[in-house]
Amino acid sequence: MTVYTLSSNLPEDSFVDWTQTSLWAQGEAPEDSSAQVYFNDTGRNYFIEIGQGEQVSIGSFSIESNHLVLDGSLVSAGSVSVSAGAGIQIYGGTLAAQSLHFNGTPGVDLGLVGVGTVTVAGPIYNNSTIIAGNATGLSDLTSLTLNAAYVDNLGLLEASVGTTFIVNVTLAADFANYAYWTLTGGTYEAISGGTLDLKTNGVIANDAATLILDGAGTDTIASYNPATGQYVPIQATLTQVMSAGMLELDAASYSTVGGLTVQGVLKLIGVADFSAATLYLTSSGQAVLSDAFPGESMTLSANEIINNGQISVDGVGGGVATISGPVCGSGSILLGPAVTSYVRGQQVITTANVELTGADSNSLTFSDGTGSFILDTPAAVTGSVQHFTSGDTIVLSHVTLASVTSYAYANGVLTLHEGSTALHLNFSGSYTTQDFALSTDSASGGLAITGTSLIGVAPAIHTA
Repeated sequence: MTVYTLSSNLPEDSFVDWTQTSLWAQGEAPEDSSAQVYFNDTGRNYFIEIGQGEQVSIGSFSIESNHLVLDGSLVSAGSVSVSAGAGIQIYGGTLAAQSLHFNGTPGVDLGLVGVGTVTVAGPIYNNSTIIAGNATGLSDLTSLTLNAAYVDNLGLLEASVGTTFIVNVTLAADFANYAYWTLTGGTYEAISGGTLDLKTNGVIANDAATLILDGAGTDTIASYNPATGQYVPIQATLTQVMSAGMLELDAASYSTVGGLTVQGVLKLIGVADFSAATLYLTSSGQAVLSDAFPGESMTLSANEIINNGQISVDGVGGGVATISGPVCGSGSILLGPAVTSYVRGQQVITTANVELTGADSNSLTFSDGTGSFILDTPAAVTGSVQHFTSGDTIVLSHVTLASVTSYAYANGVLTLHEGSTALHLNFSGSYTTQDFALSTDSASGGLAITGTSLIGVAPAIHTA
């Protein structure tokens, strides 16, 4: 048995071939099945490459610092371990080992990135980040395949832009993060046309992990159906986001003909769209609508939205998020506080805004005297408005200021008269008619109802 270590004589950020003898403190390159190899030059950063057409065989491999660039093939008769801050870049090459361990922080440390094939006779343990992704000109391949007898993911598995990432478990039921139709563990992400295929021993019906679809392309996360031998996208199988789970749509579209129950978090970011036959938020369930900018289309829609938890809309982008479909249940719809940012040195304040296209029996809650609820069918809105105060706005998009002949507040109800027709809105709090001002909404041309007093008390705690 021979131990091989780096020589520490390389220039920073340099690329050097594995076979270069000056790379190694021992004066020769490791090339036998008894060699124990350590990338241990901590505090320095350079790249050791096994070139295209080259094959290196060793006994074991520990990457404690720096990076291995794999265009050719590396065969380890024993384990391969990658520490935080170190990593493997594979571009059309192959890696074979008895076991493979990635250590570090998911989303921070990059244990493995690239395209090619990794074959492990035993287990893969991932506590870091593994990304299928190809840099232009480095390989003609567009896929990364992990073959292992056992896979345990507590980190991030990501199929990046236009790539396919296959996590192939060769022994049935040895995907450690899957059991009884439930996915657990870390984070699973597909970006802009990326496909993440998980060789689970059955389809994913329950999500107790973090699933992220990111980008306007055809982003796919799929589980394996042994009965058909096919990978099936989660939109066709997922029925529940469990309390430990999250389904996140980053400028992505998600549509299912079935229903989805959310005990954990459903999150929409940017130009995102979610639609289902039924969306059911339990008392612990959250739907978070975040980062909508003016002109962007963010929509949460279902034939029926049963909200016993919370739907929250933040003010980061300052646009309008749309909730389409009737909303019922004992939960609330919460507008987050205004957000202050700086663009080219200028202060910009954005507010939370949400449009309700249908009926609603949830409470409508303001946070801080900013933001707006836009009600397309106010006659079907029976939920009470909470914490309405100076600066808060309710827009009735299909009612005009000219059509309102009178209005008055009494016993928790604001009544608007359009001739002989009365429209009622419920408020929680002690108000008078003078606490409500009517004007024309500049965006829709509809009626804007604005608070004029500080009677409404903002929530002590804001949940985003």
